[in-house]
Amino acid sequence: MAGFDKLSASQWRGEVGEQSSAYFHAQIPRVSAQVAQLNATATRSLATDTAKILQTFTYKGGFASQAEAQAWLKGFNNNPQVTAQLIEKAQLLPEPQRTQWLTRLSAPAYVARMTRKQALAVNINLSQGQLFNSMLNNRNGTFGRIAEDGYRRGFFDISRTAGLAFKFDRLPQQKINAILNGAIPQKYLWYFTTEWASNNQAVMLEGILTGKSAGNIAKGLRDTIPGQEYRSYRYVRTYVTSTTSVADTLAMEQAGLSEYEFYATMDDKTCELCGPLDGQRFTLDEEMEGENSPPIHYNCRCRKVPIIPGIESANQKRIARDADGNTIYVSRSMKYGDYQKKILGLL
Repeated sequence: MAGFDKLSASQWRGEVGEQSSAYFHAQIPRVSAQVAQLNATATRSLATDTAKILQTFTYKGGFASQAEAQAWLKGFNNNPQVTAQLIEKAQLLPEPQRTQWLTRLSAPAYVARMTRKQALAVNINLSQGQLFNSMLNNRNGTFGRIAEDGYRRGFFDISRTAGLAFKFDRLPQQKINAILNGAIPQKYLWYFTTEWASNNQAVMLEGILTGKSAGNIAKGLRDTIPGQEYRSYRYVRTYVTSTTSVADTLAMEQAGLSEYEFYATMDDKTCELCGPLDGQRFTLDEEMEGENSPPIHYNCRCRKVPIIPGIESANQKRIARDADGNTIYVSRSMKYGDYQKKILGLL
């Protein structure tokens, strides 16, 4: 367990605080740009592969009706070259997905039943697998650093509030791996790549049903790239919130603290799930991400704050936004419902 040492605020800021806080707040836009770039690369590759498959199908577009387009999509693949293209793409996946897809695509019965629509969907699924893997590799480095920084920031926040400094151990690599590879972080990554695949499939099918050429369908896919920047930002914000929340828990455990307070974001965008949780206290034994610990939902902006025995929250301040969106400071003891009434003039 960490011990207490007297340390001046200026000394602590010089050693950890300013560097750690500046680093953390800079992560979301920087990492979002990395994720957006990975998305752009995957989308361009998907557009090229989709056009190639359509051309192999001798797809011409220009259907007389959507019924005619639907009938074309329902027609069987019956094209060994398309199957070979899918197999070649599956070979780029990591295990065990690689073996699973190769086994499926090499089964005569599976291939014989595959329609053109299914072949195009498999192409998107394989692209999703490649994107998932590239983001996983990026995550292990980038978010690993964020996890360790979140752990240090947790100690800084506790130290600043208590007026004391803690001696703490470096976050072990196995703890960082546990944070990154947990079921909930994997869920966020899967959700993000699944949404990417669904959006691209919708664009592709809309192009076929309206009779666009293979080249224009590929262009339609590439045209979605600018809109992926906001999706990347939402994903990174969620993942950073989750990563730092778990790191805060580890910091609290080592500092010998056992209780935290849920902090909703004090502005008019806070949702009906997070607002009522604001100010509620929970023990670490009760903690459950998604229920009483952030992130409560995808794109959640909330956090938790350690409860330090003997420290009165009424004398502390927290950041909020007034009705015009300006930054103000309110008492830490103010709950979100009171904030809505007194500051936003709602309810």
